[in-house]
Amino acid sequence: MGSKLSIRKNYVSWRMSRKRGNSKLKKTAYCPICNMEFKSWQTYDDFNYHIDNCLEIRDPSNAVHGNKMFSHLASIEEKIEWVRQQFNTIRVPWSEEYKKIFISRDELLIDSIREVQNLCDRDMRSEFQIQFIGEIAMDAGGVMKEWVNILIKQLFSEEMNLFCRTKTEEVAYIISPQEMQPELYYFTGRILGKAIFENIPINCPLCKTLYKHLLDREVGFEDIKYQDIELYNSLQSLANNIIEDVFVGYFALEKGSDLYELKKNGSEISINEENKRQYLDLRSEFETVTCMMPSLAYFKNGFFSVIPQSMILELSPEELEVLLCGKATLDLVEWRENTEYKGDFSSHHKVVKWFWSILEDFTQEELSQLLVFVTGTSRVPIEGFSGLKTLRGDPAKFTLQSIEMAKKALPRAHTCFNRLDLPSYSSKRDLKDALKFVMKNHVLGFGLE
Repeated sequence: MGSKLSIRKNYVSWRMSRKRGNSKLKKTAYCPICNMEFKSWQTYDDFNYHIDNCLEIRDPSNAVHGNKMFSHLASIEEKIEWVRQQFNTIRVPWSEEYKKIFISRDELLIDSIREVQNLCDRDMRSEFQIQFIGEIAMDAGGVMKEWVNILIKQLFSEEMNLFCRTKTEEVAYIISPQEMQPELYYFTGRILGKAIFENIPINCPLCKTLYKHLLDREVGFEDIKYQDIELYNSLQSLANNIIEDVFVGYFALEKGSDLYELKKNGSEISINEENKRQYLDLRSEFETVTCMMPSLAYFKNGFFSVIPQSMILELSPEELEVLLCGKATLDLVEWRENTEYKGDFSSHHKVVKWFWSILEDFTQEELSQLLVFVTGTSRVPIEGFSGLKTLRGDPAKFTLQSIEMAKKALPRAHTCFNRLDLPSYSSKRDLKDALKFVMKNHVLGFGLE
């Protein structure tokens, strides 16, 4: 048992830190398959070549990096960390190049499209520094997070009609049927890709069907239930019951003012017991693929212009959602355990005790609002609060910093560093009122470091 755990640990370690080239290993390494020892003076190419051969000998279907084996060995945290390591191999160092993007809040979407549409794939993997015109904020990551979240909110709004809510109990979004705005879908794909690339969790879960398309997984009849549960149940009933002398419909669908035929002359072919299987197959293809084309293709192309598809193929749809959206629920105990204190504050300071007492009475929505104010995003990554970092990858835990109390002083956020400056209020009520006020009225981007 111990040897299996050792192999698993070595294998996952290798997959998450895989390097190529003639650089030295620098320390002893072991093949996760046969446990062969590699000395520190040997190269990464030697090491990787041996492992690839080992995998192919053990199971030819696992040749080329042993991805199938990896999918069985790694936990979701390990797999996502490995994916992020792959991102780092194509990331353009900020010291080498970054992109300054100027945006007017009044024309945020238009300006953003104009700035992003001419960027090449390499540019999208560079650091963005967002400058809101007329504001003094210097972007060290906080304004970037705000920009992404505002864009996502606009792009997924009912007014834009690019995406619509699925007709299910869960909150999820699917591409609006037959909506033809290729540039906007390409742009949305790029922004979602950038959010994942920069580890900015967004509160915008996609329909499982969309994740499967991004992962090049097969979709079919069962996926309709993730888009429209009533339609799925209706079609399921049609599949399970015998059609007698009752008119069911034709091989055609009305979508708004348009008539779509599932097959040639479909509007003249009625559904019966003999052809219902063909109807269900064609209807499934329409609902899960055809009705979203060509918008889906533009969306995927935009997404993959930031993130190569090969880097996420080992993830499941559920894991890809976690990579995009982070944790759906905020754990206050974990939040508190992963908070640092500066200035006069400590875990025993009365203002700090009031702060946590107030948060204990907050709803999840209120906790998310406070998190947005301090960090620029309403969710945390899969690692939770211990995984909070700057956009350059440096650890940046949630921090409470004491500041001098002044008349009408309000809490101040530094979203680049996940820090909340709190005046030393004289009462718990004053602190609660101040937190509620900034949560409701704050404008990110003002006064940030």
